[in-house]
Amino acid sequence: MNEPSISLSARLHDSLKWQEEKTLTQELIERGESPFLEIDLGIALGEIDFTDEAVFLSLQIALDQFLSQFQEELIKTKGISLYRGTADFSKVVIWNEDHQTHFEEWISSLSKISVRPPSSLVQEHLFRVFCARLTSEYLHRLASLLPDTIPVWMTLDVGNLPQDASLYHLLSKERFSHLHLDVRGSSIQMKEPISHGICFPADEAYHPDIFESLTALMKRLQKEGIPFRIISEEYLTESWDGLDTIHVIKNSLTTRGDRKLAGFIAAGGEVKISE
Repeated sequence: MNEPSISLSARLHDSLKWQEEKTLTQELIERGESPFLEIDLGIALGEIDFTDEAVFLSLQIALDQFLSQFQEELIKTKGISLYRGTADFSKVVIWNEDHQTHFEEWISSLSKISVRPPSSLVQEHLFRVFCARLTSEYLHRLASLLPDTIPVWMTLDVGNLPQDASLYHLLSKERFSHLHLDVRGSSIQMKEPISHGICFPADEAYHPDIFESLTALMKRLQKEGIPFRIISEEYLTESWDGLDTIHVIKNSLTTRGDRKLAGFIAAGGEVKISE
């Protein structure tokens, strides 16, 4: 994102007075630029307990103050960021017993791995995914307090994470359905290129063998110079506009996903199955 960014500190003990930032925003707008406003709520620093409603109320007050002070400037900005930091959300979630209980329940709901305990690497990945779920749910709650007309962003550093299919799984639209992601530090193309898509299965169908096959498929397409776009099964129908071909790993989708693919074929699209 190349737009000028202005950071506003809105952590729990901040004064919520941003006169200097407001003046700078106005100056940029007067020069014909559309600044990007980053609101630092302390989430990326691991300061926020997602289960503490009093803390959420404090953050709501901070966002109310922001909207009050930047009401006129807001419509002339490029958007708002509520998070800038690591995409390893296990580093930012304050863990508790309730989270542990829900994590174990979620793991048991993943039908394709429930037949045997996952390896330590798979367990680590799934722990990150679960923490991403917790973080995105919290950010969606906060984003709902902002005007619908203003794009809400997250700026994510993925440089310390595996650069394979697990990264796409972690950042799936299934988790971040109403948030825009600005991904930094990736060696993998994260933009939405041309006419080929790779369909990622829903969480319930997760299996490490499938993701090894997805990584191999991604590398093959990159080697062949074929740009591709990652789409999740959950949003398959909404995401296939502009695609001529969708690549799928054999037996990776749910029955719902298979039905959606049938609709894509009926609309003139091609589905390629890989092992």
